[in-house]
Amino acid sequence: MAAAVEPAHHPIHDSELIQFEQVFAKDELDGLEQNLVIRGWRSPVRGRPLIHFLHGNGFCASVYWQMLAPLVCDSDGQQAPFDCILTDLQGHGESEAGSHFLGWNGNASLATAVIESVAAEFGEVTRYAIGHSFGGVLTAMLCSRNPKLFSRAVLLDPVLFTPVMINLLRVQKFFLPRYRTPFSQKALKRRDHWNSFQQAADSLRGRGIYKGWCEASLQDFILGALEAREERGTVALRCPTWLESDIFNSVPFGLWRDIKRSETPTRILYGERSYPFVAKAARLAAKQNSHFSYRELPGGHCFMQEDPELARNELLQALSSHPAY
Repeated sequence: MAAAVEPAHHPIHDSELIQFEQVFAKDELDGLEQNLVIRGWRSPVRGRPLIHFLHGNGFCASVYWQMLAPLVCDSDGQQAPFDCILTDLQGHGESEAGSHFLGWNGNASLATAVIESVAAEFGEVTRYAIGHSFGGVLTAMLCSRNPKLFSRAVLLDPVLFTPVMINLLRVQKFFLPRYRTPFSQKALKRRDHWNSFQQAADSLRGRGIYKGWCEASLQDFILGALEAREERGTVALRCPTWLESDIFNSVPFGLWRDIKRSETPTRILYGERSYPFVAKAARLAAKQNSHFSYRELPGGHCFMQEDPELARNELLQALSSHPAY
């Protein structure tokens, strides 16, 4: 008989936010071979400026709770400045994974459809787009392709692969169809289950991508990106390792065309210890499009989990530079 897993849930479930879901029917989007349910969280309609947030690969919106909660949840008589839509992408959080990765462009289309549907309930308010890593790239793409959707965007350490990187991967995959990038291989081999939430936290604390995270952010990952598997008496990653790997092993189509054409004022915030190509791509984006600007911050790729208050203040500063705020 499997051992019982201790009950646990993320504090987002105790907040004023409301969980939503949107069902995409088979063939509704390119590559969709079966019905797919995308879920996320939204605030009540309060007539405030609206932010939409997209997370990074392998994470979900609640992993950013330390940064986001004061922005979207009223507390102790303090009114939060924003209403929100926090979308969990394909296979992340409580969104369904489906049978295969729909691609960067496919997930950008999913996110756009969710935004257009859910945001309609909030009426004519100023809208801002925020995204981290994988979600930062999708945010840049959907802003470019839907120029009236958002007044401003903030990209948190977006993995904007340079044109050279994109072309190199395409050449490698053309000549070596089974080629997988080092990040993709690592994702396939990563541990995906533990005996308890506590064991998972102890295993991940201070290691790999989680190095330097504050304890509260680590707990947000443990309670948001993992789930109990009662039948096995274990806890496991919500995002399947095959999906995380496929994201790492692919690139978006038309990314730099989108960046060049974007009319949305966009601030890129990146960590000084992040992947070197992120800073290089931020400078290239600003060079190619005057609507883009960038700023280097202390920390690594997940600086918002390392110092949520710093990230939140920088985010507010980036948004407040827009006259609609």
